[in-house]
Amino acid sequence: MAYDALVESVELIRTGAATPVRRLSRRRRFAPMSVDVGRDFAVTAFARRGVGCVLYETHVLALRKGLWVLLGGGGGGGDDALLADRPGWVPGFGRWISHATVLVSSEVHTVTVAGRRIAVPWHGRPVVAWTDRRPPRWTTLIGPLPRSISRPRPGSSGRAAR
Repeated sequence: MAYDALVESVELIRTGAATPVRRLSRRRRFAPMSVDVGRDFAVTAFARRGVGCVLYETHVLALRKGLWVLLGGGGGGGDDALLADRPGWVPGFGRWISHATVLVSSEVHTVTVAGRRIAVPWHGRPVVAWTDRRPPRWTTLIGPLPRSISRPRPGSSGRAAR
């Protein structure tokens, strides 16, 4: 049984943290991995059990009239509307939401991006989101002191219209 990306992403946004899951199985087919929430946008990351593999999926969401709306991201199969006519253009999608997954060592507890503190999950791959053209400067915290300042240079990143 597949998971509902919107429902699970909203729950991850609400709780703000992922509980460690060591492996996926027939009973446990997905696991929340990371979340970054901005003022009116968010990016969530999940592991999903595929056929003979584990897939990594990200989902980009925007806050519209108090409700989270799934904009894109992720991977895997489509739904019944996959081949339907596309919807009319939705006003207000003038910006882009970019995101990246960064890998940090076990000594790093927090990543600070654009004033947001993101707790590093057990797997060391927090997802980082931004709406500017360039990635923001981010700081990794080892214990109580900042140790490095840089810009994310992910191997893979994504963008979704907002």
